[in-house]
Amino acid sequence: MRISAILGLSLLLSCCSKPQAVQSTVSLDPPNAKLGATVRLRVVPAPENWSGQITVMNATVVHVDSGNPSFALTSRNGFTENGNTDLFVTLVDPKGYEIPLTNRGRLVLQVIQSSVTVEPSSEEVSPTGGSGAIHVTAADNYRWSAASLPDWVEITPATQGSGPAIIQYKAAPNTTGQARTAHIGLGDAVLEIIQPAQRSSGFKPFRTAGDTSKKTRDLKDKSNRGEPASKSK
Repeated sequence: MRISAILGLSLLLSCCSKPQAVQSTVSLDPPNAKLGATVRLRVVPAPENWSGQITVMNATVVHVDSGNPSFALTSRNGFTENGNTDLFVTLVDPKGYEIPLTNRGRLVLQVIQSSVTVEPSSEEVSPTGGSGAIHVTAADNYRWSAASLPDWVEITPATQGSGPAIIQYKAAPNTTGQARTAHIGLGDAVLEIIQPAQRSSGFKPFRTAGDTSKKTRDLKDKSNRGEPASKSK
């Protein structure tokens, strides 16, 4: 009788427990890239609508999901300019269960040395506009030029040059109502400029005589005619 009860309990627990999830393998495409490039996280097999995060060098966290599995290799995200960068991936399914990953989600991405480097490689400017100086480092005979320059960023004195240089950038005020980011190519380096949206002042103008509500006007008319104002319910 006792053995039967134990067997029945074991069957009940096995029926009600969460089924063992299949392990997924995560990889990077490509496994090596230059700073400023975009890399895609691949998950095989991949549950529908997965989401998660990539911890870079045990510090910075980059969020990814099945709809947007790509992320940028920038110094702001914690990637080194040259050499290996350790990554740790954690993913969950739509129900919030952690997806078991082979090798515990540990990955290594190799950042390839660029012919051109920029310092700083990432800048954040005020929503009202701003400017700054960028140091470009390159070999004396290496020619570089700016690419993917948005209409709200201006570079002076020139958008191209040879060897090391110092260039100035100027960002216009952000009137779009949304944060925006520019990824400007300088040779094979990328300059990232981030500009938040301007905050609403929250100012509400005072009411004028012309803005008086209909209810207020009706009460005033009744008062002028000597009629009692109706009690509010």
